[in-house]
Amino acid sequence: MKKVFLDIETTGLIPEKHGIIQIAMLMDIDGEVMDEMLIDVQPFSQDMICLPDGQEELFWSRKQFTEIYPDDLTTALQPSGILIKDIVDFDLPLEGHQKIVEFLDKHIDRYDKVDKAYLGGYNVNFDRGFITAFFKKCDDPYLGSYLNWKCLDPLYMLWQMDCDGEIELENYKLETVCAHFGITLYAHNAISDIKATRELYYLLKKGALAGGAIK
Repeated sequence: MKKVFLDIETTGLIPEKHGIIQIAMLMDIDGEVMDEMLIDVQPFSQDMICLPDGQEELFWSRKQFTEIYPDDLTTALQPSGILIKDIVDFDLPLEGHQKIVEFLDKHIDRYDKVDKAYLGGYNVNFDRGFITAFFKKCDDPYLGSYLNWKCLDPLYMLWQMDCDGEIELENYKLETVCAHFGITLYAHNAISDIKATRELYYLLKKGALAGGAIK
């Protein structure tokens, strides 16, 4: 079975309005990580970026942004925490898209209707919404050629455990959950987030198959 674990960092919370700035993928085949990818990518010029003071601005290009917003280059975007001065040197969106396609093409035959990967992630519908919007902005409507429509999400597994009285945490943010289970995590770093999410998924799955609560 093929699984693609995905985590992204963004300039905001609305896929159609904000942009992706970091993408991490793990290609898991039959329970083994066969490949991994981390891409830093600029938003499209029409994407909004959320600043710490609650204001939003259009990203523009590197040259335009440097000229128009020179005092904002050391500002960290919300919610990612990534600095604007770093983003202006990231891959252009279409370059990032091409790298994603090449990564997926190595492991999935887009023309084989049964060769699809399950998409995994923490609160994965958020990530799926953004990666789908990103592909559309790149004039590529064929992300579904690689992915099964069904998703794998340890957050839903935790909610079920909470409902059954098997676990009770202050909140179910990834940082809180990983701290509870002793999983290493460097928050708001896409590759760290997705490796921790995969570890959490298999830990919870193992507990569920064993029929016992995980404390």
